[in-house]
Parts: sequence; structure tokens; C-alpha cells
Amino acid sequence: MIFWPSQRVAYLVSLNNLIKLYEAWNKPEQAEKWRPKLPKTEAVTE
Repeated sequence: MIFWPSQRVAYLVSLNNLIKLYEAWNKPEQAEKWRPKLPKTEAVTE
């Protein structure tokens, strides 16, 4: 995908929030499905 810088920020924030949501719901397997879409340096580690 090609994003404008502002779109990229919104995309990364949304992915991080989705991963955190699945982890809060105690669904780590769902979070793992989304984690590879994050760049390696911006992965959620909490």
C-alpha cells in the first residue's frame, strides 16, 4: 500500500489500537494476525 504521511500515521495508530484491543480481550491469537502488518520497528511490545 502507498500512503500519504498523514494516512500512514493514522494506519499505524489504528493497527496498534486494534492489537491492544485484542490483547485486552484476551485474544492474543487475533492480535498476532495483525502484528505482521506493522513495521518491525513500530511493533507493539506491551
